[in-house]
Formats: sequence, C-alpha cells, structure tokens
Amino acid sequence: HRGSSLIRRAAASFCTAASHGSRPRRPFASAAFARTMSSSMGYDEFASEVARATAGDATRDDQAHWSDLLAKVETRCDEWRHPMAPISFWLLKHKDAPRDVAYDPSSDALADDPNGPNKDVIAMLIQMADALYGLRGCTRGVAPRHAIPLIKAAAKKHNSSKYITEPRAGALVALPGLCEWVRAGERWDDPSVDCDDVAREAAKAVALGVPRPGHSVLGHGTFGAAEPCWVQLAAKYEEGNGDVQAEKAAYERALARSGGGGGEGGKKAKWTWRVKHMADGDADYVAEAGGAMLIFNGDEE
Repeated sequence: HRGSSLIRRAAASFCTAASHGSRPRRPFASAAFARTMSSSMGYDEFASEVARATAGDATRDDQAHWSDLLAKVETRCDEWRHPMAPISFWLLKHKDAPRDVAYDPSSDALADDPNGPNKDVIAMLIQMADALYGLRGCTRGVAPRHAIPLIKAAAKKHNSSKYITEPRAGALVALPGLCEWVRAGERWDDPSVDCDDVAREAAKAVALGVPRPGHSVLGHGTFGAAEPCWVQLAAKYEEGNGDVQAEKAAYERALARSGGGGGEGGKKAKWTWRVKHMADGDADYVAEAGGAMLIFNGDEE
C-alpha cells in the first residue's frame, strides 16, 4: 500500500497506547461531504455488496464495479483521532454506518475482513501535523478519486488556508517499487540523468541495498551522495506509474482546485509537486523506495 511505512509507524504507536489501556475517541463525523442523490442504497445492502465484492477475485480490483457501487450510496467522512499521538485517521463510510466503532490502524484489511472493526471503511487518509498522506481504498478497486471527500474534509478541519499558503504543508505520496524499477533497468547509468559518477555509484548502492565499494555500511553518506541522481530517477519513475499519478490527481482536485484560487487576502497559490529525498527513513520504505516521496504544496505567488 502507498504510504505503508508511515501507516505502520502510526499503527505501532496505537498498539503502544492500547497496551496501556487507552481508548480511542469517538470519531468526528462530517456531513458536509455526503453525496446526495434521489435514490441511494441503504447501509445493509451496501455492506452486503462490499462483502461480496471484496471476497471475489473478479471484482476486488475492478474499478468500474466499485465506481458503479459507490455511485449508488451517500457517504460521510469520519475523523478518528489517535488517543496518544497528534494523528487523525479520516475514514470514508456509508452515511448510515455505525458511528461508535473504533478504527484499528494496526489492521491493513479494511473492508476485506467482514468481521473486523474496519469493515465499513471504504477509503482512508492520515493527517498528521501539516501533512496528508497514506491515501488508500479498501481494495485496489476503490480509486484515489473516490477518496477526494476525505482530503477536502481533512484540509477544511485542519485550517485549509494552511495547505494553500504554507510551503511545509501539503500532501505526501509514496513511491513503492522505486528501487526495484531502478534495479531492473540499471537506471543509475541513465545518460539522461544529469549527475556525476559519485552520485551514480551511490544511487546504485541505494537501489541494490548494499554498501558502496570501499564502504562497510549503507549509511547517511551514501544516501547524501546519491541525492542528485536519486531525485531525478524518482521523478522519472513517478511519471510512468499509474497508481502514483491517480493519487496525485486526487490531491490536485481536492486541494488546488477547491482552494478558491488563493489563501489569505485573496492571494493565489502556485501548487507544485517535487521529490523529497529521504522523506521517510523507515527501514522497509528505504529498501522499497530509497526513502523518496513526492510532496505537493503551494506557495503564494
């Protein structure tokens, strides 16, 4: 899953809280983003449809099927606040789904488990400090665009102007598979990448997960040396990755296009995507993407 290491980190702190007897707070429900239509599918019928869809290999990843299903329901956005950390999990659910159900961030199953606490979650987004990340659906059939109401709700609740005017605030998108992609094509030697041989050798070490020649460990020095090459490789990788592009499009629609064109005083914001080197130092994510992530934010023009 995209942003999986960050989710694991949040889940780990949740498990620590649970072991000390902490109880999750009641979710914050926002009806402002519920879909309206003349005739909508009830909760019980929708829950049954979700259970059937997640159980069948033919429909689990079928985006057309999930789009048709979600078009028939009204949804709401719940905010589940972590009991011992400044983290909010924004959850997309049927508008009539039970409200007093604690979210379990340690479970990756979401709607795949018909008896689990997350069975009613259609899509999820994490908000921590000024960052939005970890956008994902209950199955691959639930596309990022279906979670746009979550992005809007999170941005609105946590001072939407901040996501327009502050360079440090915005969205994070993970790049799973980056290291594998670089290894498969030995892309550290890509002549279109503008960097020196030191950076190429370091990028090769990062992709392979081994120390550079003459070094005993794969450490900070290697990652620092690899940055000029790795950032360019990450940019090339995300351009051709459909999942990453779909997630980017969801954030663009929710934040840039709905931001009213500007922040305080009517100033316009220029939104940009950029690659941040070593944005996530989690060991698993470093092995998966060299720590690189995409950051989306806007500066005032």
